[in-house]
Amino acid sequence: MGVWGGIDNLRAVHHGAAWVMMAACLYHLAYLLVSVTVLKRPFPTKMLPRFKDLKDFVQDVKYYVGLSKEKPKFDRFSYREKFDYWAVGWGIIMMVGGGLILMFPVGAAKILPGWAIPFALVAHSDEAVLAVGWIVIVHMYFAHLHPLVFPMNKSIFTGKVPILRYREEYPLEYAELMASSPAAAAALTAGALSGEAEAAEREPEGTIPADAVLALAAEVLDGEYRFRGGGAERETDTA
Repeated sequence: MGVWGGIDNLRAVHHGAAWVMMAACLYHLAYLLVSVTVLKRPFPTKMLPRFKDLKDFVQDVKYYVGLSKEKPKFDRFSYREKFDYWAVGWGIIMMVGGGLILMFPVGAAKILPGWAIPFALVAHSDEAVLAVGWIVIVHMYFAHLHPLVFPMNKSIFTGKVPILRYREEYPLEYAELMASSPAAAAALTAGALSGEAEAAEREPEGTIPADAVLALAAEVLDGEYRFRGGGAERETDTA
């Protein structure tokens, strides 16, 4: 606590971070609303939980404990990404609801029963511990330490994912995208992105055959793939 200069400074920093978090949440909701109603973009239905997510979770556990040699096949979003997203939703309710009660206890006591304030304290603090635990144990691994993304998954900043990693992590959507582009599918069938391309993906100095890259860049989803720094990458909407 001494690092922050005392309890008052620490409380001010905590409250400031809380207002920033609430503003970010409101911005995200406004972004979704404008995207769907004004810009007429399709609602991201693939982010909604499905029964397949439960089956993928079971298959993932079986794979990691050695009961199966087959990984689950993900579509555009895996169950982990969906949980990451939707957990923030109910977490925000707990954190903001409990936090506002604790931030304004006198006003809250005038309109809420007496047990509301200690309940808010327990809910707010326990949710914070749960969130930090998930971030440190699960999110940190898949966003930073996983061999396919180490030292970090840069798609949050670039909006792009290397095509070879996309094929590995999201085989169902990858197959759908390839089926929608005959030229790209032909290049893949001919092995244009195998062998040398996979070596290039692992070695920054490597290169992918130019004809294969240009075919992908020109054909797949009307140019939603780009050739960047020796690798074909797919633009993704990270919202």
